[in-house]
Amino acid sequence: MQAEQFYRQVLAHDPVDAQALHYLGVLAHQAGKNAMALDYMHRALERDPRQPIFHANLGAVYSALGCLDEALACQEACVRLEPHSFLAHCRLGHALGARGDLARAVASYREALRLQPDSAQTS
Repeated sequence: MQAEQFYRQVLAHDPVDAQALHYLGVLAHQAGKNAMALDYMHRALERDPRQPIFHANLGAVYSALGCLDEALACQEACVRLEPHSFLAHCRLGHALGARGDLARAVASYREALRLQPDSAQTS
């Protein structure tokens, strides 16, 4: 896989490059290697906790593992960092809905629609 080789080359030069660690985590998650994905993504967040996408993707891994509280915490962090993001509010709505908090999920989806009223993604 070319992308994986590239990120590993980056890490060979800079073993704590947050972007490379994060995207190796994304690739691991896509391959179903969620324990490995968690490791890479946590290491990336240690280096740069200000990246909303790092939190969002970590939340996706936790969600895949059935760790709904952790998934929700990640999506909440993403929204705190990127409060005007349509996608962040959609992800938060999904996480809230998965936990059964439907009232807050609806509120999050409404906020997403307020931010991007012409989107069909929230339906």
